Amino acid sequence: MNTPAERNHPGTMPPEKLKSTLAIAYALYLFSLVMPLCLIAGVIWAYLKRHEAAGTAYYNHFSYLIKTFWYALLLPVAGSLLIWFAMGLEYEMSASITATVLAILGMLLIMFCSVWFIYRSIAGWVKLNNGQSVSPDGWR
Repeated sequence: MNTPAERNHPGTMPPEKLKSTLAIAYALYLFSLVMPLCLIAGVIWAYLKRHEAAGTAYYNHFSYLIKTFWYALLLPVAGSLLIWFAMGLEYEMSASITATVLAILGMLLIMFCSVWFIYRSIAGWVKLNNGQSVSPDGWR
């Protein structure tokens, strides 16, 4: 029988349990499209469980989920800042073309990030179910 120290050693979780753990994280990410707080729960889950997958084929999935979270958080913030900056320019310059272009770029960045997030979440889940690894350093 395993002692508690052996059970908590990195990489000792059975592969099927790791797969279930990752499926929960991917489900939380996708459910965050309806309830945004599920994304926070998903990334916390990924951070907490990542060490248990050390040295396994599933480790990259955890890094992939964490990277997806940070980009899904930062890119819309950048888009919102562009829109906010554009509104300030429009107020100062009375509807300049620069403000319009910045606002459109901000909205496009937010839309791109939304589509990218959905794609990465679904693609990661599909690869998990097919027993494939993901590239945490790539964009897809």
